[in-house]
Amino acid sequence: MRSKNNRRRSILGTVLGLIAATAFCPGASSAQSAADQSAAALTATTGDADAPVLTARTEISSQALQEDFAILKRAYLELHPSLYRYQSPSEIEEAFEQLKSAWSEDRSYAQAYLDLSALLAEIQCGHTYANFFNQPKDVREALFDLDDKLPLTFRFIGEDMVVDHDVSGADIPKGSRITHIDGVRVRDILEKMLGYVKGDGSRRSPRIYDLQVSGAGRYEPFDIYFPLLNPPADGKYQLTYRTAKGRRKKAIVDPVSRKTRQDRLAAAGIEATASKADLWKFRIETVNEQRIGYLKIGTFAMFNSPFDWRDFMETSFATVKEEQIDKLVLDLRGNGGGEDRIRDAVLSAFADRPLEGPPIRNEIAFIEAPDDLRPYLGTWDKSFFDWSGRATEAPDVLGEGRYLLGPIDGEAIKVAANSNAFDGELVALFDRAASSATFTLAGMLKSSGRATLIGEETGGNQRGISGGAIFFLNLPNSRLEADLPIIQSTPLLGESADLIGDDGIEPDIRVDVTIEDIIEGRDPVLAEAFQFLGKSPQD
Repeated sequence: MRSKNNRRRSILGTVLGLIAATAFCPGASSAQSAADQSAAALTATTGDADAPVLTARTEISSQALQEDFAILKRAYLELHPSLYRYQSPSEIEEAFEQLKSAWSEDRSYAQAYLDLSALLAEIQCGHTYANFFNQPKDVREALFDLDDKLPLTFRFIGEDMVVDHDVSGADIPKGSRITHIDGVRVRDILEKMLGYVKGDGSRRSPRIYDLQVSGAGRYEPFDIYFPLLNPPADGKYQLTYRTAKGRRKKAIVDPVSRKTRQDRLAAAGIEATASKADLWKFRIETVNEQRIGYLKIGTFAMFNSPFDWRDFMETSFATVKEEQIDKLVLDLRGNGGGEDRIRDAVLSAFADRPLEGPPIRNEIAFIEAPDDLRPYLGTWDKSFFDWSGRATEAPDVLGEGRYLLGPIDGEAIKVAANSNAFDGELVALFDRAASSATFTLAGMLKSSGRATLIGEETGGNQRGISGGAIFFLNLPNSRLEADLPIIQSTPLLGESADLIGDDGIEPDIRVDVTIEDIIEGRDPVLAEAFQFLGKSPQD
């Protein structure tokens, strides 16, 4: 199904999401190292340096958790710039009180991680969560790397869990709707899990998107939260589903690890990308006797990757020039953001005109991080600890205890015109994954008129996000980690600001994937893009 937007928000919904922040940070490995090097491992809970192997059931004492809570609450209250952007002070205080109450008793690692995730989700910030990748190695192995995943991939069509690929051996047909798992309605499972998923503002749809399982990469939120909340009973999952023809059936399946599922998908000839390099693709298609370039960029988070994305871009655009390609599809579906420099390089490759977003005001909540909190804070740039000489007070505008980075009127993200840029017709594909740097890119392409956007409304939030600089808060006793963004970025929209809700960026042409598309293996978004570009002039 596809529909042209009425462009009611053509001004509001284009340039408003342009915030300089990253969804994934180059310092993630630094934070992970800091956590892995915490010699306290289990000593905090057992007092024994030769403690047994950590498991999800290993308990952390209430005393240890209360000490962690005090550090956590103080760090977030003093350093996080956006606690009250989407929630009131009383709502945030209530969330902290709920965590304090939960941690007033001994908790297993699984419970403690879920408790922490629930608190951080209440802040409604897409860069605030108990980062899967930044937990200590033994915690990741105990909580995330078990054989407790559903042996299938699926998408949410609306709020229906629709099977994409079943590798359980139960032969659940494509397009079947899973209605119950172990007798619990999927709608109820989904509702509960949404309380743990990060996101900017109160938007529900991007969070549901994030709970889909493609099988690609190392971690996906559903594979983290679902087994912790609903461990398989007696080592099995009982699935109740309805086929596309409406038949109600049941299947008992064995849970698997992500690696096993990826191997089974690969054996069935189904792509489940584990490498970042595989998320970058280029090819040339022929549509109605017209040659159209197709460039897929599935992530901007390339730190610590050996893949040379610059060389890939140079080689791809050299081919475009040599082959005289004048129409191109830029596919950014599934791209949740990453490094601003990669975003800017992609924008420059298409900047046949200057690209500019609205002015963005950046602010922080502190000048110097307190000395006694610093041992628990990791990051990739030590200058984040002290903003002296770079941040200024502006109490009349920001209020007390807030500090301005840059001019009070904000600064626009600008990309200069590039004489070597691709200057042909461009279509860009987006879905609800588009947040952070990808969200910014979507807004700049649309506001400039440089591309026609096709697909879904993006993720992110036009009211602004927080990120750019991030602390990795490592709690000393449990050793759980929480990402703490430092910079709040707000687009200055003038009179339009009052009209903006928790919205993403609307596409020019909306295309929704249906159950029939899944059954038939169709990609209606890409098909629409090729059809759009492949039309002859008389069409």
